[in-house]
Amino acid sequence: MEQILKFRVKGKQFGYNNSLQMDIEINIKSKQSGQALSISAGVWNIRKTDYLACGQMQDTIREMVKNDEIVESPIPMDNLIRLLDIWDRWHLNDMKAGCSHQRKLIPTIQETKGKSFFYADNYDNILKLKEFKRCPKCGYQYGTAWKHERLPMDIVKFLANLVEDE
Repeated sequence: MEQILKFRVKGKQFGYNNSLQMDIEINIKSKQSGQALSISAGVWNIRKTDYLACGQMQDTIREMVKNDEIVESPIPMDNLIRLLDIWDRWHLNDMKAGCSHQRKLIPTIQETKGKSFFYADNYDNILKLKEFKRCPKCGYQYGTAWKHERLPMDIVKFLANLVEDE
């Protein structure tokens, strides 16, 4: 499944007085390990020859919602907020650095050490945590393989039905 949601957003934060097109691309691919989700977004320049901003834009889009900068949307705002939450949680679900036991610990650790603690450039510090050096339940060392986390069917259904008339 692949779909592109097209929005109109206020261009002021990108240096334009006119509104601009923002695309959110959602892909669910079937792989040997299961379904893999990837989501990205891009805000086009006026001529649509290049992106002004693109990639993992969840925080930017949340700010746009908060500041009422989305002029036109193909989906209701509550569905956009849910999409952003799904994006945060499930993007690249087939490329997780930790086992399921380690992933359960991450939010608690991020509360004390910050969200950036689990960035790749901090790998040596991550391994200083005993649960990540070797998982006490399964023995897995964090970051030594890409682990697949199964995408829940309710998420697949929500994404497939985001735009009813597609």
